Amino acid sequence: MSPFRFVSTLCIATAATCAHYATAAPADDWTIHVAPDWGYGMEDIFGAAPIKARDFQMYTETLRLDPDQFDLANELYANYAAELRNMSTRMMEKRADMQAASQASQDWQNVQEAFSKASLEQDEHERELTSQLFADLRLIITPEQETAWADIERTRRRRETLARFSIYPRERIDLIAVVQGLDMPESFRASLADALHTYEQELDIALTARNTKGAAAARQAKEVADLQMKAWTPARDQDPQAMMDAQERVQQMSQELIPVALDLRDASARVRDVNDRHIRELANRFPQKIRDTFEAQVAKVAGKSENNVPFSDFSRAKMAIQTLEQLESMKPMMEMQAQMFGESDMAAEMQPYLDRLKTVPPLSQTQRDQLAQIKTDLDAELESAQRRHGGSSASQDEPTSFNIRLDGAMMSLARNDSDNSSMNMWGGSQDAKQIEQLKERADINQRAIDRIRAILSIEQRSVIAQF
Repeated sequence: MSPFRFVSTLCIATAATCAHYATAAPADDWTIHVAPDWGYGMEDIFGAAPIKARDFQMYTETLRLDPDQFDLANELYANYAAELRNMSTRMMEKRADMQAASQASQDWQNVQEAFSKASLEQDEHERELTSQLFADLRLIITPEQETAWADIERTRRRRETLARFSIYPRERIDLIAVVQGLDMPESFRASLADALHTYEQELDIALTARNTKGAAAARQAKEVADLQMKAWTPARDQDPQAMMDAQERVQQMSQELIPVALDLRDASARVRDVNDRHIRELANRFPQKIRDTFEAQVAKVAGKSENNVPFSDFSRAKMAIQTLEQLESMKPMMEMQAQMFGESDMAAEMQPYLDRLKTVPPLSQTQRDQLAQIKTDLDAELESAQRRHGGSSASQDEPTSFNIRLDGAMMSLARNDSDNSSMNMWGGSQDAKQIEQLKERADINQRAIDRIRAILSIEQRSVIAQF
């Protein structure tokens, strides 16, 4: 999630319930923001299954199912996915009905509480369906196949939780998946089996410990988020003193949550450290050509981490480049969205943009090459500026601000003496050094934007004009 999207989502979703508290030592003088995670992502819109079809197929292959078992397993998954889609549809309808009703009543507190309750119920139902799917799968296997069940459980932890709840970019890397995607002789791949098995065992120990701490943190964070909703959203008949008491209780609970969050951060660091050690060990085993591809793929996966980009690291030029790189895929996506909205007002509002998008010519190869050079130069300039102002933005192994996604809650932490402290994240004052850094970044981005515009036609520029 980009910095602007994170901040806006956090504020919009929580409205008046989003608050921050500056806390003192002993927790290194950190600030924490807590908000409910109501799930407004694409998974909720399309009813995507928590267990992806490709992953479920991988699990069935691990079990070495016979043809009859395989057919039964596919039927189980089809029923599971269909129920999740139906559940998502009912959930979206319920949200729409509650939102429409609230516009007449103006009872935002009850609507927010209803949203939270409905989301928790959906999450619980999803967990029950997923648990039942694997319980049913386990019923159709033989005792001999049962010996592979522990492997499936380890793989599920890695596939379902490693990246989703990561804090550090390199924490999210699944080296087994990375190696599986590399082109190499099968004999060489077989020689890596012992090293990958050791990695899988060590990662699972660290991952299990991290997830246990994450579950405990989630319970506390949801309590804070729920109380926050009541404390900062006035109700017509609410006692002012009761509100003040609730606000004080939220502040106390938030302070108590900081060491829990920092403990979870440390557990995440241990997962990252397992990855770092095995990245080095595997890289040393590869021939140079495979090593180059391996290291590039590792960097690519780590670069997908969007949870913890500091607010001040937002780059309008990078956003413009990303949009242009995805220009051709945007067109069918926009058409699909327009079809989803049918003849609604939303579809009517989208249509002019879609019509304009259809007239935008694709980038030529020359333009793609020029854009790639601009991107390389931009990254180098931003990295150089970041080093001058105190550290690499690409490899903050001990960040002074980070976000934590949990089941049912979101936490954002920043050390009060950092450039990304709550005062700066939420519009407060900045010192001269921070202002200088932001100005330099703005100048770098403006130069890159000017170069991008210079290589585009006016029609192509229309898709990045907002940047």
